[in-house]
Amino acid sequence: MVRWFKRKALTVEDFSYARSWMIFFAILNLGNAALTISEYQAESRVPLSAWGSMAISVVSVLAAVYYQNRLDRYRAIAEIMRDPDRKLSPN
Repeated sequence: MVRWFKRKALTVEDFSYARSWMIFFAILNLGNAALTISEYQAESRVPLSAWGSMAISVVSVLAAVYYQNRLDRYRAIAEIMRDPDRKLSPN
């Protein structure tokens, strides 16, 4: 699955799509964790499923950051390809 996605995600739309879904999954899992914690509010400990939801959210956010980084690099390369005489640094 990962190999297929790496091969597939080559365009700006694919990077943007992947980033959006990772953010969506992070929000969904954080909502799930909040609901789980609120169900067990009377107990003194947080259930394992809530910790799992939070961990999945962290992984989803890290994946979204990764795809944003790839998207930024892709856009920078596209800008250089459009204007090769442009300075790379502002100085």
